Amino acid sequence: MGYGQPLHTRLNGKGDYTMGLALLQRKIAVYRLWSSWVAENPSCRIPHLNNATSSMLTFWSSPMPKSVLVVDDNASIRQALCRVFTSEAEFGLCGEAENGQDAIEKAQALHPDLIVMDLSMPVMNGIDAARTLKTLMPMVPVIIFSEYSDVFSEQEARSAGISALVSKSEDVSVLIDRARALLYPAAA
Repeated sequence: MGYGQPLHTRLNGKGDYTMGLALLQRKIAVYRLWSSWVAENPSCRIPHLNNATSSMLTFWSSPMPKSVLVVDDNASIRQALCRVFTSEAEFGLCGEAENGQDAIEKAQALHPDLIVMDLSMPVMNGIDAARTLKTLMPMVPVIIFSEYSDVFSEQEARSAGISALVSKSEDVSVLIDRARALLYPAAA
């Protein structure tokens, strides 16, 4: 597995969205030992360790992928969005939800960096869910990805706690670009 792959693939090699606590603890212990040795020996060069050192630096210094919660009542759209986000190095999937109420519960449990949500869903729609999520998690951006995103003005969306509106009729790259702009403002 290469270091350019999403974190969940990189850490356990199975593509699972979880990682064993023991594996994480071992990786942290190795990193701490290595970084303390480097701090004590800044001028020391060991040729046969160059590749290992370089790989470890790449792994630990690369930014962690931002976790995304995908919310849509249509399972096909949810799965497609999950594939799109996990194919991008900057993003990782933390979970899926099929309605607004489910999104609120999963967001509280999973603590995503970004929520991508449909507007029209059963049980609780995207607007009501966004309002609730903004009170519970005010720093987490919410993107409404919907066929009906043109129903609201930007001002109405912002007052409901929505960070961006993207129409499902637009190319998926627009959604990814908006997500990047919200999570990595310096890169936008």
